Amino acid sequence: MRKKLILMLVAFLTVGALSAYAQMSDEQIITYITEGMSAGKTERQIGTELLAKGVTTSQLQRLFKAYKSGNLNMADTNVMPSNKLGTTSKERKSAADEEDDPSMQDMNVSDGSMTSKLKKKTAEVEGEEVEDTPEESINPLLDDEGNKIIYGHKIFSAKTLSFEPNVNVATPEDYVLGPGDEVIIDIWGVNEANITQKISPEGFVVISQVGRISLSGLTVKEATGKMKSALGKIYSSLRSGGSHMSLTLGDLRTIQVNVMGEVEIPGTFRLSSFTTLFNALYRAGGVTPVGSLRNIRVVRGGEEYAKVDAYEYIFNGKLDLNVPLKEGDVIVVPPYEALVSVTGAIKRPMFYEMKEGESVGKLISYAGGFTGNAYRGELGVERNDGRTNTMYTVSSERFDSFGLQDGDAVMVSGSEVEVFTNRVEIKGAVYRPGKFEIGGDIVTVGQLVEHAGGVMEDAFLSRAQIIREKADRSLELVSVPLKGILEGNVDDIVLKRGDILIVSN
Repeated sequence: MRKKLILMLVAFLTVGALSAYAQMSDEQIITYITEGMSAGKTERQIGTELLAKGVTTSQLQRLFKAYKSGNLNMADTNVMPSNKLGTTSKERKSAADEEDDPSMQDMNVSDGSMTSKLKKKTAEVEGEEVEDTPEESINPLLDDEGNKIIYGHKIFSAKTLSFEPNVNVATPEDYVLGPGDEVIIDIWGVNEANITQKISPEGFVVISQVGRISLSGLTVKEATGKMKSALGKIYSSLRSGGSHMSLTLGDLRTIQVNVMGEVEIPGTFRLSSFTTLFNALYRAGGVTPVGSLRNIRVVRGGEEYAKVDAYEYIFNGKLDLNVPLKEGDVIVVPPYEALVSVTGAIKRPMFYEMKEGESVGKLISYAGGFTGNAYRGELGVERNDGRTNTMYTVSSERFDSFGLQDGDAVMVSGSEVEVFTNRVEIKGAVYRPGKFEIGGDIVTVGQLVEHAGGVMEDAFLSRAQIIREKADRSLELVSVPLKGILEGNVDDIVLKRGDILIVSN
């Protein structure tokens, strides 16, 4: 099949239809391929473009020889044959000479990166210097320092974020007063007064002509009522309604909180009385790589007061999980239960912490869902039990029932094959070359040329060429009597999906 394809290419390249193209050098072809691959083009696409540019058989063979020694799988590109046949004795001798050329033998590719010789050849063309070290592939699961990227961990340690409590807010009625809080009492109306007192360590304030008033342990709302009743003894207008009173906070007391377990800076912290659980985690530097965000415990008075899943806050915005802290509270961050990675055609490839029994479907939700090119019918899960690795293929029907375990690696495949169900392309001496939808107004060669703005004045009309993919994905060349089609003297040719029409000048 490949021998036949080469002969067809030779016949095509010897036709005068493409004789006007300037011949490309080896370096230009190498540069063209490397730039095309860097731009995300497929090997088939690059090969087709080189064919359309009139690359000769000898150049094709030299180019293929250079890459065949590597790992680019250029043999999969049907435009470029995998053998070393030449169509003439001169070409066969050229191919044999290339086999002995050390500069060509050294041009190989390992792990997807060009070796130094290949990069130097490309650099010579571009006038740049390239280091001899091969390029390293980027692992989306690791940061620049090689640490695992775990979703949510940076939220309590990022320098650009701040979980400091906001003290510049109106006094909340449910705020519980305690020793060290400063209360400001304003009276206005028939009687006017302003009283500022700090709650003593014993929990009370002292008001002239009234005496001690215990406020510790009361909410602001409760303290306001108690203070109004007490001050009514000396301000009768407060009882009759001729005067009004408000109680607000001045300086706030501090509380002592312990943060223990898997945090970067465990210890005891003196924090504002407005401090919440997330404020304390931020002050402790966030969780360590083995710390859990899903089972954070708040211990109050020796008993578990709350168990918090920070993912519910991060993903669903549940602010009630941000527990207000009290004096003597202990925050305990345990190690995670399960850490699972997801890569491939997913929007946020990284590590995610999973609770026991959470499914593949939940992981996909955490990762933001599939990308546009993802295959949603099934995905792969690699699992290591400490002795052997096991591969599971999980169909979409099992996404919500397949439970994940610690160390699982989930892989979502995506389509990298550039296959269109309804696309044709026209290149060369037309006014509007490009890609078009086949069907409707574009079914034949003549209609495609018309939609491309017609042929240019210097177009070679005696013969055009269609590059067509056969059922086995090999390519064939179809001769097109373009002049006769445009003049209506011959039957128009029906296009097929993937056809590339080349009109030479």
